[in-house]
Amino acid sequence: MLPTDASFFDPKAEVGVLQRRLPHWDQPGTYAFVTFRLIDSLPQQLIQQLSLERAALLSAAGIDRDVVDLNAALKKLKPREASMLRWKLFIAWDTRLDALVGQCWLCRPDISKIVSDGLRKFDGDRYTMAAFVVMPNHVHLLAAFRAEGMITAQGAAWRRFFAREINALVGRSDHVWQEDQFDHLVRSEASFDRIRRYIIDNPAKAKLRCGEYRLYVSPEL
Repeated sequence: MLPTDASFFDPKAEVGVLQRRLPHWDQPGTYAFVTFRLIDSLPQQLIQQLSLERAALLSAAGIDRDVVDLNAALKKLKPREASMLRWKLFIAWDTRLDALVGQCWLCRPDISKIVSDGLRKFDGDRYTMAAFVVMPNHVHLLAAFRAEGMITAQGAAWRRFFAREINALVGRSDHVWQEDQFDHLVRSEASFDRIRRYIIDNPAKAKLRCGEYRLYVSPEL
């Protein structure tokens, strides 16, 4: 699939929804922003703080802070309002990741290379990779996945493979990644540009030095 073959989310087209710990919208060929993190990147104290911030953001938007089906609640908002709320919820969470809590295994060049190489392995085949950054304790990527269900299946496959390799390198046999991932279908070219810039700027925002992260941006886009 060439980059020009990928598109943005079409609300009039068929979309699949997989409900796990987080809801996952699936529309093949649509650019998606995906984030997954190491299992120790958000300790319980930070998670409690995030829960309070989430409740405040939902209340400000007129949504019950204890809502179970967030997607259903977002559908009641105007598309732009729903998109902005999802982004605010994500930013509150991602800002905590940039504090670089935990073992930060991905800071090691040998480990970040495994992740970087793995993310590019099936580029142009299973997906079109527009950009990604391997941060010390999490990964952001912007890609269009070719097949139905690939957005979650490929994410799970990446995490399984990377976990085996990381455990082998550090001499352990334990869980490496948070089980689920955050993903968001990109609605427009403006959103695509904003998210790509967010990925590019993430290392500087976290005050990382050269060698502490790996950044890839497709030269075709």
